[in-house]
Amino acid sequence: MLQEHREALADPEATGREPRRPREELDEEEPRPTVLRRALDRLTAFVQPVDPLVTAVGRLAQSVRGLPPP
Repeated sequence: MLQEHREALADPEATGREPRRPREELDEEEPRPTVLRRALDRLTAFVQPVDPLVTAVGRLAQSVRGLPPP
């Protein structure tokens, strides 16, 4: 989706790098919800001009909230 909406993003290069942190944290044995929330908040800010991307990040954030606490 990022590639599809690339031209609408203020900083496509930085936005393309942002999903890395939540992905890395989710790969951890015990993902830390606070780290994930911060990373997703930052990603949301980057994709803000594109509604479908905001929706996708919001759905990802909802699934993160379902993780068990540390």
